[in-house]
Amino acid sequence: MASIVRSIWEKGDAEVAQHTLLSLASPDLNVSAVASRFKEIKRSLEGALQTDIANGGTSYAESLMADTGGLSLSAARWIYVSSLSEARPRGLSKEELAEYMAAPGVDISGLGSALEELARNCWYLDQLRSGRFFFNKVKNLNAQINAHYRLCSDNDRDDLVEEKLREMFEPKEKRCYQTLHVHLDFGKISLNRDKTALVICHHDAPYQKFFDGEKFKNRVAFLTLVDPAGLVRIRNHAKRLWAIREVLKDMTKEDAQYEKAKGEQTNIQTELFLALRSVYARLLYPLGDPTTGDTKLTDTTLLDSFQDDSSGHAVKFEGEKNSSKGELVVESTLRSVQKFQVITPTSNGDKLKAFKSLRNRFEMFLFPSSGRASWDQLIDSAASRGIMVWTEPGTPERMKDVLLTAGEWRQEAGLILKPPFVELAIVSIEHERDTKKGTITTTDIKLIHGDTLYVSEDGGAEKRIKHDEAFVSDAMALVFQCRDSTGKNQDGKPTRIENSITLKHEFLPSGTAGHRTLKIGVVPPDAVVKWTANGSDPANNGQAYPAKGIDAAEGSTVRVFAEKASAHMDISIPVPKETKDDKDDKQVTGLNLDKPATLASQALRQMSLSTRLEVHGFLTKLPAGTTITGARAKVVKAATDNRIYVTWDGKTKADPERLLKAYEFLDSELCDAEWELEATGGVLFSTGRALVDWQMENSIKISPGLITQ
Repeated sequence: MASIVRSIWEKGDAEVAQHTLLSLASPDLNVSAVASRFKEIKRSLEGALQTDIANGGTSYAESLMADTGGLSLSAARWIYVSSLSEARPRGLSKEELAEYMAAPGVDISGLGSALEELARNCWYLDQLRSGRFFFNKVKNLNAQINAHYRLCSDNDRDDLVEEKLREMFEPKEKRCYQTLHVHLDFGKISLNRDKTALVICHHDAPYQKFFDGEKFKNRVAFLTLVDPAGLVRIRNHAKRLWAIREVLKDMTKEDAQYEKAKGEQTNIQTELFLALRSVYARLLYPLGDPTTGDTKLTDTTLLDSFQDDSSGHAVKFEGEKNSSKGELVVESTLRSVQKFQVITPTSNGDKLKAFKSLRNRFEMFLFPSSGRASWDQLIDSAASRGIMVWTEPGTPERMKDVLLTAGEWRQEAGLILKPPFVELAIVSIEHERDTKKGTITTTDIKLIHGDTLYVSEDGGAEKRIKHDEAFVSDAMALVFQCRDSTGKNQDGKPTRIENSITLKHEFLPSGTAGHRTLKIGVVPPDAVVKWTANGSDPANNGQAYPAKGIDAAEGSTVRVFAEKASAHMDISIPVPKETKDDKDDKQVTGLNLDKPATLASQALRQMSLSTRLEVHGFLTKLPAGTTITGARAKVVKAATDNRIYVTWDGKTKADPERLLKAYEFLDSELCDAEWELEATGGVLFSTGRALVDWQMENSIKISPGLITQ
């Protein structure tokens, strides 16, 4: 005690005045004479004394004095002297320390914080499960942490900060933003029209320059530091977290300090989270000026809670369960400043009402003055202008579908139209073309915003037609115009139907050696057909096509031109030379043109004369003097499966007129029936010439084996 008193006395009156009472915490352990007396009591605590308690102002207890109001050193001394004894229980509790340290003029309200700082920093300070503090002879967990702390590089520290920020704000719901960039070089960031990005950056990062140079300004928000000084705390906690992780790598679960190390890791993680939450709290988001249309960044403070959708209550952004819910905190913050809007889907409710606010913004700020734009143009504009709120992905598309379905918006020629609409009177027409006659017949006519229909045929004057009846025309160009007789709606675009010319051809035997007869079939039949065989243009130099066909030399080329009104078509037809397969055909030319010729009954079966049109056409086109042997005229009504027929025996020859009268009789017996014709004895032509002419005029090709004389 003498050495303690002497050390205080030698420091002068000011020091003496501070010690109204002397205790075991009074000695200045930086005085070697005083310290040596304590060291003699327990040499094993010499490391604790020098490192944690007294080392010329650099020990941990001394370095913490300014932050703890001097309580750290006083508490360390009391714990030290209590640790000199081997008696149990070892050390002092917080309550005992408060009792010993209480003195006039001493504020011990910060004792708890002082003990926490000592426990965090001192290398030899330990704590029993009962909570009693004592100095140990071996280094504690803090010593290991501090050793690794000094080894932590700036890159290791910054990587860990980025890792924790990513854990805190990684988008999982992806309602408010869909991509996250943490401390990334702005040259590597590209904004996407269809995805919103949250960029976390330092306060001095060039985010404003980046924002000014981007097209899709309404697809980014920046989270930065509200207090740059807070970076010191963040980096300190990050280095400590890196250090405790390194300590744990060297431990196993059997190590005595393993559980304590795990607990310390949790504490440090919590401290780093709280530091990041409080420092990274300045949220900048795009906002538009309705008057000028300019988009600029405005800021707000990040909330410390988020709204739970199920309960509607605010949930604190803290704790192990909620520490990764930064995405929802950003969303709640932007909802509070009306930047992010949640549109709740309705099943049977008024969907139009749900989208009213978003629709108004689209129509007021995105549509051009014409009131029509492509959907891509609207989405581009929404992604570029800060006046537009953010919504969940897909919300604008759902709104578009609802408005189009309800008729509130319209879609024409790939453009979206907003009201008021300019209604146009238009007509929708479906039609068929008769492949044999070439006539156009309307099958379905729909008038839209009109009540009268006009048509112009081949450029002629308009005439009014009935829209509820089929319209048949042989014109080559039809222009239909719908009109509103009240004058309320304007004339829309006319509907034009273009007819066409089709040309078919086939070769028949010719009576001239080395020639072939070229038969041309044209639809419509009244089209003008011209031809040349000398290579010249048939449109200007052609001859009229003869009904019997063109007798053309083998190896030549026939050019054919067909024209009707505004439509025309031309083809070149090479005339083939005789081949092996054509030899049989020459038998036709070997017929005795003056002797009668018989067409076998098999030929009629090949023609399949099984309809009224086919039978009537066959009979009326037969040349005079032709008879049919063993004819069987039959009418068949498929709907009722009824049939009546008249048969001549195999010797009787009936001419076409007699057969037509037979069909008239059969029609009177069975109405609305189809005709069929068979002949067991064949068709007898008066001469071979009559048979050949009939073939050419009707473009009928008969196998020579079916013709006899």
